Amino acid sequence: MKLIYNIDYSIAAAIFLSIFILFVVFSYDMKVRKNRGFLLLMVFILVADILDIVTAYTISNADTFPVVLNIILNEIYYLVLGALGYIFLRYSLSVATTYKEPREKGRVPLKTLYLILTFVYLGLLIINIPTGIMMSFRDGQYIHGPLYFVLFFYPYLEASFAFTRVIMRADEYKKRGKRALVWIYFAFCVSCAGIQLFVTPHTLISIFAVAIGLTFLLILMETPDYQGMMAAMEKLRETQHQLKEQADAAQ
Repeated sequence: MKLIYNIDYSIAAAIFLSIFILFVVFSYDMKVRKNRGFLLLMVFILVADILDIVTAYTISNADTFPVVLNIILNEIYYLVLGALGYIFLRYSLSVATTYKEPREKGRVPLKTLYLILTFVYLGLLIINIPTGIMMSFRDGQYIHGPLYFVLFFYPYLEASFAFTRVIMRADEYKKRGKRALVWIYFAFCVSCAGIQLFVTPHTLISIFAVAIGLTFLLILMETPDYQGMMAAMEKLRETQHQLKEQADAAQ
C-alpha cells in the first residue's frame, strides 16, 4: 500500500506514550484523582495517535478502502481529538485545587461552556457525514471542506481555555520559572500543530509534540513532594465526606 504521509513521528509517539503510560500506572497512586486524570489524558492521546496512523494509511489508499470506512475512521479520530480538550479541562481542574471560578451573574460556568462547545463540535461532525462541510472522500481523494480547520481549531481552543483559565492559576505555577516553562510547552505544541496544518501537512508531528509536552508536565507537576501533598489532600477530602455522611446519619 502507498503512503503519502510521514508517520515516523506518530510511530515514535505511540511507542513513547505506551511506555509512559506503563510508567505512570506502576509509579503513581491511582487513588489520587489528579493521577487518574493524567493517565486518562495520556490514554486518549495514545488512541488519537494510533488513529492518526491508521487514517494516514486509509486516506493514502482512499481508492482501495470503502468510502464509508474512511469517513467512519476519520469521524472517530476527530471525535477523540474533541474529547481531548474536555479531558484536559477536567485534568486542569484537578491540578488547580485552589482555583475557584468566579460566580458572576450572567456568566456561563466553565464546565457549561465546554459542554456547549462539545455539543456544537459533535453536531458539526454529524452534519459533515451527509454534507462534507469539514471533510469528505470523492473519486479516491481526501477532500477538505470549508470548515476543515475547525476540526483542529476546536480541540486547541478547548485546551487554550483550560490552560489559560485554570492551569496557570495553580499554586505549582506561581514561580516564574515554572510558569515560563509551561508557556514554552504550550507554545511548542501549538507551533507544531500549525506547522503540520500550514507548512508540512503530510508530516504528522502534532501528537508527537503533545507527547513531549506531557513529559514537561510530569517533570513540573508530578514531583514527589507534590504527589505526597495531593495524596494527603485526597485522603482529607475522603475523610471530610465520611464525616459529613456520619453527621447526616446521626442527625
